[in-house]
Amino acid sequence: MIEARGHEPVLVRECLWALAVRPGGRYVDGTLGLGGHARAVLEASAPDGRVLGVDRDAELLPLARANLAGFGDRAVVWHGSYAEIGRALMKVSWRNVDGILLDLGVCSVHLDDATRGFSFSREAPLDMRFDRALGESARAWLERVDDRVLADALVTFAEERRPARVVRAIRDAIRRKTLNTTRDLADIARATMRGSRTHHPGTRLFQAIRIAVNRELDELHLFLEKMADWVSPGGRVAIIAYHSLEDRPVKEAFRRLAQGGDWELLSKKVVRPGPDETRHNRRARSARLRAIARTGVS
Repeated sequence: MIEARGHEPVLVRECLWALAVRPGGRYVDGTLGLGGHARAVLEASAPDGRVLGVDRDAELLPLARANLAGFGDRAVVWHGSYAEIGRALMKVSWRNVDGILLDLGVCSVHLDDATRGFSFSREAPLDMRFDRALGESARAWLERVDDRVLADALVTFAEERRPARVVRAIRDAIRRKTLNTTRDLADIARATMRGSRTHHPGTRLFQAIRIAVNRELDELHLFLEKMADWVSPGGRVAIIAYHSLEDRPVKEAFRRLAQGGDWELLSKKVVRPGPDETRHNRRARSARLRAIARTGVS
C-alpha cells in the first residue's frame, strides 16, 4: 500500500467498531481514496469479508486497486459518487450491505497534488474538481455564476459576513484576466477576508468554492435520503465529517431515523480521535464520527 504522511486514514479503530466489522460481511467504502479504510475493513473481515470501494476521482482508482490488490476479489472498485451506491451494488449483484463508511471532505492526496488546484499554498490552475473529466473547473464556475449565487456560496459554505467585497474582487480579477491560479485566488482572500491565528483566509474561500464546484452537500443529502435502501437489518452506517456543514445534516438525518424506531444511534455524542492520533496525523484534528445501526437481525 502507498503510504505517505498525511495520507493515513483517520479514526480507523473507531470505524471498525462503528461498523461492527465481521468475517463474511459486505461493506461499502463510499470515499475510497487510496484505500486506507477499505484495507482495514478487509483485514478485520478476513477471511471472506468483501469491500466495494467507490470514489468520484477516476485518477485515484488505479492507486487504490494497487493498494488493495493483495485481497484479490474480496475488494471491488467502482468509479462514481457515493450518492449512487445503488448502481454500484447492482454491478456486484449485492442487494444490500452490512455497513457503509464515508470519510467526507477533500482527500489529502488532492491537497498534496499541486495540479489539482485544491491548495492555496501551491501555484496551480484553479480546478478543484474531484473528477476532472466531469463538470466545470473552479475558474469556469467563478466566471459563469452570477453575483448572487457566488455571494450565497460564500455566506453558506465559508460563513463570510461581507461577501459583496469578495465578489467584487473576484469579478474585478476576472475582468482584468488576473484570476487564473490558486495563488491569484489566495491573494484575493488575503485582501478581502479575515483569517485567524491558525487559519489563512484562503482556507474558507477555497472551501466554499470547492464545495460549490463539486456539489458536495447535494451529494451528502442524496446519500442520507437513500442510504436506508442499501443497508441490511443489523447493518450500520458510519460517517466522518470535518466541519459543521457536513456534520449538521448527518446529525439531523441520523436523529430522524432513530426517532422512527427502525434505527439506533451508536453514540449520543460525536466520536473524536484521541491525542495520540491527532499528534501524528494533522487531518484527524477536526474529524468527528457519527454512526447509526439498523435494528433487526441480519
